[in-house]
Amino acid sequence: MDYIVKTYNLTKDFNNFRALDNVNITINKGDIYGLVGENGAGKSTLIRLISGLMIPTSGSIDLQNLGGFGSLSAIVESPALHPSCSAVMNLKLQCDLLGIKNCNDRIEKVLEIVGLQDLINNNKKVKHFSLGMKQRLAIAMALISNPKFIILDEPMNGLDPLGIMQMRELFIELNQNHNITFFISSHILSELDKVATKYGFISRGKLLLEISADEIHKSNKTIEEFYLGVIGGIQYAQHPKS
Repeated sequence: MDYIVKTYNLTKDFNNFRALDNVNITINKGDIYGLVGENGAGKSTLIRLISGLMIPTSGSIDLQNLGGFGSLSAIVESPALHPSCSAVMNLKLQCDLLGIKNCNDRIEKVLEIVGLQDLINNNKKVKHFSLGMKQRLAIAMALISNPKFIILDEPMNGLDPLGIMQMRELFIELNQNHNITFFISSHILSELDKVATKYGFISRGKLLLEISADEIHKSNKTIEEFYLGVIGGIQYAQHPKS
């Protein structure tokens, strides 16, 4: 299977602290790859390195199968939206930033894809949007460059159950019908389990395991039980009982 991303012994140090330690991951074309780990495990650091927002201390990232400019989009932490502008104006500003010309048709298309077609001729300002609408607009902005690969850091944080369900359905739609590969970090494991096809478990900067969702399901364990087993095993090995 063709990969979208491979990392080789990827390491990131901050002064004397090693945030990421020789991480080797493989994200294949068509994956919805769920990155799972405790707070401080290194998830955000890994996302920032792959997104190009940080430079590794050592190791490398292979994106050669990804394609040219615009093939990767990332939403890291809170969406970068202009609160005093409409949805369409936010997307036009994104087009200007990326150098995309004659983008009106593309703007209408991405708003339809994310279920915000009612905002095509609506001047409602983003600051009056619900959190779910803001998240969907952020996805639309990520889609404007027609990417092959989208990175999302905690995309369901703060959403109500309806918003979470809409996000989940959107990810599946984009993956299956628009051939977009996803790399998603999330603490909401029960929801991640409804979309992910592959997982990476990370703890204390080390990648402990890569495994397909099918293999986890065959174990007859929930994703939470499986995760706690992996993390618990490594923590027990590092801190055995006396």
